[in-house]
Formats: sequence, C-alpha cells, structure tokens
Amino acid sequence: MIRRATAIIQHPGTHRVFRLRLRLRRMLFAAVLLAPASHGGLGLDRAGALGLRPDGMHRVRGQIGVAPEGDACPACATWSWLDVIGTNSGWSHGSVRALGNCRDEDGPAHRHRRPDPNPDWHLCVGMLPAVDRWGWIDAYRSIHPSSLSAVISAAALLLDGPEPAPAPVPAAPAMPASPRRQMSREEEEQILKRADELIARVEAILREFDTGR
Repeated sequence: MIRRATAIIQHPGTHRVFRLRLRLRRMLFAAVLLAPASHGGLGLDRAGALGLRPDGMHRVRGQIGVAPEGDACPACATWSWLDVIGTNSGWSHGSVRALGNCRDEDGPAHRHRRPDPNPDWHLCVGMLPAVDRWGWIDAYRSIHPSSLSAVISAAALLLDGPEPAPAPVPAAPAMPASPRRQMSREEEEQILKRADELIARVEAILREFDTGR
C-alpha cells in the first residue's frame, strides 16, 4: 500500500490536488500506526492511534519497520508525515503547501535516515489531525473516529484498485551546448490525459475522506 500511495504522491498530475497529497501521507501514517509489527507497523488499535501523542510517538518510533526500498518503507512514510505536521505547527499554511507539493527524492535513498527537518511535531496536540477539503491541517484537533474509519476504507480502495502508473522518469538534462527539446502539443495532451486518469482513480479516496469527516 505504501508503494501504491507513493506512486500517486510522486506523480506530477497529483500537484493539482494539494489536499490529496496531504491525505495520502496521513493515510500512510495511519496505516503504520495500525498495521501489525509483522508488516512494519506499531499494531495500535483505533483508540491508541487517535490517542497517540508526540511523547508516545517518540518512544515507539524505533519500533517501526524498514523496507529495502524507500518508496515502500514504513519508517520513511512516518518521516514524511512528521515533516508535514511539524511544518504545520511551526510555520505558515503556505509552507505546508510548498512542502506538500514537493516530490520525494528519487532512488533507493531512505528519508528516515536523515534528521527530522521540522522537530516542531513534538509540539502537536495529536499525530492524526484533521485535514479539511482545502488542505488546512487542524493543529488543535485530531480526526474523529469515524474519519479514521474512512481513512481505513480509503486504504482498502487503494489496495483493491488498479496499480497506479509510476511517475514518469525525468529526462536527463541536456548539455549546455545542445538545444532544449520542445514538447509537442500531442505529447502535452497525452501527459495531461494520463494525469486526469490518475486523479479520476483517486477521486473515490477523496470522497471517502470528505464523507467520513
């Protein structure tokens, strides 16, 4: 599930739906909290996940599993979500939006091996805050239990759906002396069409989140 959600987060077409990136990252973090230890998670029940506070997260973080690939790593998914809520706690909404629109580094590198860029997550009220339809993160209130159920349902939708298309590999930069290749209108239309198809597949996830809140 982490690999599938990461493919959507990384896809350029997802930039058009800022709140989707945030909710996908929150969904991955919720999955890490709820998944059994055999799957790299913490094995919490719903009440434990909703009641988790920063001090508790600090104590159990070392128990989160690590996968060989960074795009499927529970510890990396956790690192990314802590970066989001830490930024939301100490910076502006614009900073959160800028962070949400950033793609993770390509390749096998693991994010969780780096220091936390925004340790202000230690100041958060809860680890699973509400995210409204405009992408605002509630710094003072955790999601409702029914919303967590909607997140779990969305995760099941993601697992049962088709495999998301991987993000296109960026072309190697041209040599300074070489002319820059221009994208044709047909190529641009094909890229936008693929992006629209990707967003259409995850609209069901957004609907689950909105109705669950």
